[in-house]
Parts: sequence; structure tokens; C-alpha cells
Amino acid sequence: MNRTALLIVGLCCASVGTTLPPVLTSALAAEWSVQPRISLIARASDNFNLTTAGEENVSGMILTPGLDARYRADEATVGLDVKLRSSRYPSDEHLNSDDVFVDASAERRAERNNWRVGFGYAHDSTRYTEVLDTGRVQDNKRRDSIRISPSWLHALSERDSLQATYTFKDVSYTDGESVGLFDYDYHTLSGSFFRQLDVYMRGSVTLYVSDYESPDRGTEFNNIGIQAGISRAFSPTTEGELSVGVRSTETTIRQVFLGVIEVVDITTDNGGTINGKLTKRWPQTQLTAQLSRGVEPSGSGFAQLRDRLSIDVVMRLSERLSSSLSILGLRSESLNAGEGGVDRDYYSVAPRLRWRIDPRMRLSAGYRYRYQKYDDQANPATENAVDIKIDYSWRRQSASR
Repeated sequence: MNRTALLIVGLCCASVGTTLPPVLTSALAAEWSVQPRISLIARASDNFNLTTAGEENVSGMILTPGLDARYRADEATVGLDVKLRSSRYPSDEHLNSDDVFVDASAERRAERNNWRVGFGYAHDSTRYTEVLDTGRVQDNKRRDSIRISPSWLHALSERDSLQATYTFKDVSYTDGESVGLFDYDYHTLSGSFFRQLDVYMRGSVTLYVSDYESPDRGTEFNNIGIQAGISRAFSPTTEGELSVGVRSTETTIRQVFLGVIEVVDITTDNGGTINGKLTKRWPQTQLTAQLSRGVEPSGSGFAQLRDRLSIDVVMRLSERLSSSLSILGLRSESLNAGEGGVDRDYYSVAPRLRWRIDPRMRLSAGYRYRYQKYDDQANPATENAVDIKIDYSWRRQSASR
């Protein structure tokens, strides 16, 4: 991590220090609540590892207990969510995995200011987490990810506001280099100006810089960009957001020669960015469509230009029965002319049917189709999978002080 990054992390730690004490102090007169939950999935797949050769059918069970803890008050909110996931596949023990996920946030609100700190930690398998990053899910390698994201929102007036956000992400793999996965750090700092144009529409301008470094791969990229956006409520049931902008990304590749680190290549790539979202609600149905294009970090050790389109539909069929459909399309390309071997197309379609047995228990069944095709491979990989899932949540326990 360079000196600039260390300085930014220090400032973020200071912001955490000024945010959490007031939150915890006021917590003495607020409400705390906790809710345990558990889910069990029985899944069968004909190509869980997404290999081009295909595999024998595998089936297994996934047990996921979790705990949601919250604190709420007029001026502050604290949340903690812990989840454990244990996957067991008797037909192929190499698919077995025990994973841990922790998400926490703290928020404090004042008359003109809003401070928030988010934290995330995951200790899991690359078979799950690399699906949307590199697509390298053929091997069960352990992955550790830490995310810290403080932000500050300040109201200049009834119409205008400013927001500053910093995000730090550290990703490391156990024996990842043997399958082309490399540890990396990623930092993003952004500043936004918002203006309420009228009752239904808000405009924004965002300037951001980001820094990516993968020491073992010998790569680093710096990204700077600007986006202008608008959000609008077209009607009580239709909302839309759209941001477009430009960016400039500089990638540096280094190698060690006779004990000396040398820069062997510096490239610059310029392009456009876009983020869009549309939400439409009907009496029994909701549709959400999202589109994005931008530069993102990757475990391949190189920056990726990623295009993403997702469509989610949720439909209520009766008082207890509902259905959903999730469609995802992804196109990833390395900014360094195919370096890293991650240029690919990925698609998934997942319909699901849910039945609410009672207020705390739900039963669901789903189907999943996945398609993945790398540019440097002749054949694609496809998967068909079905599952049955049962969810149970205990009654939320609350206490006030």
C-alpha cells in the first residue's frame, strides 16, 4: 500500500472514531433487537464447476445459519449481520466448503450531516465468489475479502448537498497463483454534488479516483473519471436513474530482474461509463432492470472493463405464493489486450417459486441455467441446476433502554 493510501486509511479510521462514539453513547436510550435464522438447500447440478468438458451430476446440501442484530434510534442506526455457510457434496468432497460472512454498518444523523461507516468480511470459496469476477470456479481455493467504506453527506441547503465516500477493499487467496488468482488492494475516493431540481427529479455530478495494486502479479492501475446523473420519479409506480461519464485508466506492469523492480509497460485507456436503473411496480408485480459499464478490479491481476445487465421480476401469485425471475448478462474484457485470460461472456437465468408456510417459514424451489464462454476457448461451459430451499426465522427479540 502506498503512502497516499495509508493517509486515506488513516483519515477513514479517524472518521470511524468520530462516528461510532456518539452512536454508542446514544444507544443507552434506544432499542436493540436480534433475530436468528437458518436455511437449508438441497441442490443438484450437472456442471457445478462450469468446465467445458462437462462433469458428472453432483448433489449436496447447504446449511446456512445467520444472525441479524440491529440498534435503532432517532439519530443513529447500527446493524450487524453474521452468516455461516456449510456446503457438503457427498459425491465430490472437493466441493465441500465452510464459509463465513460478516456485514456491519453504523450511521449517525444530524440536522445537516449524515455519517456512515460500512464494513464487510468474507472467508469463502472461489467456487462461489469468482463467478462474477474472473469466472475461475473450477478449483476450490480459499478467498478472504475485507471491505471498509466510510461516507459523509452534508446538506448545503434544502436543494443542494455534498457527499464524500471512500472504499477500501483487500482480497487475498490461499494458493491462488496456481490457478491464476492474485491478491490485490483496491481504493476508491469519490465526491458528489446533488441538486433537487424539482419534486420528482434530482441531478448529480460525481468525480472519483481509484487505485488498484496486485504486488504478486506486478500490476497497478489508476483510474479517474467523472459522471453526471439524473434520477426521476415518472409516476408513483415508475422510477429511473441514469449516470453517464468518461474515465481515463493508466495501467503499469512491473517485473523483477536481478533483484531490481523494473517498469516494463505503461498503457492508458480512455472510455465511457454508464450506470442505469429502472423500477416499475404493478399491483402484484415489480420489475427492476439495471445496466452498468465501468472499470473494476479483478483477481486476475489486471483491470477489467465490465458490461453488466440484470433484470429481476417478482410476482405475487396469491397471499402465500410468489414467483421470481432473475436474468444476468455479463461481458468482461481486460484493458491489457487479453492479459489475464478473463475476457468472457457470462449469462444466467434463474426462475424461482416461493411458498410462505407461516410468517417465519418459507419453502421455495428454483432452477438455474448458467453459460460461460472465454474468448480463448473454443467451447462454452453450461450448467443446469435445481434446488429446494427452506428458510426459517425466529421471532425478533427486542429490548429498550
